[in-house]
Amino acid sequence: MTITAVLTGYAALVASLALGISLLALHVVPARSPHPGPAGHLLLPASGPDVGSPAPPILARTSTGALLEPAGGPHLVAFLSSSCPGCRATLPPLAGYLGRQPSPLRLIVVIVGDPRQGADIEQLLAPTATVVFEPDGGPIAAAYRITAFPCYVLVSATSTVLATSRSVLDLPQPPGPVTPAVHTGQTVPMRPSDGPP
Repeated sequence: MTITAVLTGYAALVASLALGISLLALHVVPARSPHPGPAGHLLLPASGPDVGSPAPPILARTSTGALLEPAGGPHLVAFLSSSCPGCRATLPPLAGYLGRQPSPLRLIVVIVGDPRQGADIEQLLAPTATVVFEPDGGPIAAAYRITAFPCYVLVSATSTVLATSRSVLDLPQPPGPVTPAVHTGQTVPMRPSDGPP
């Protein structure tokens, strides 16, 4: 065998592998990557329960060790990952959203992952929120079908899911009808029995 034949065979093998990897990437990446949505906005993977469905109850101990009391009114459940820098970046907009509510809105924060890594989030939110830690793959995030962080679930006084969103900026501003979020949220109009969240 000549060197030319070996190099030609090697080049053919490398080209075949590169083509195979490219074809595999075409089939795998679009399913997990954001894709263009209406008006050029990116659609992110769905995360959270269906709008209009009953919100799963949260049975857990808070970060202080107390048993979490049922919400009993409109509330926002924020799912944050302890290892997510983007989750920390959403804390100022979250505070702004809560501050714009006509009446206090209970905030329940579920920090998923290592509690030591999420201690800074807890410290910032504990004065105004009920904080719960759970491990990756924990029961609360599973019950709420959370697949990405951050994720926000707005729940009515009757425990109906009003909206889900990957961005607190896309959550509806009650009272009044809920308007659809542009790229990640699902919404349903509020009924008078739901009251303002």
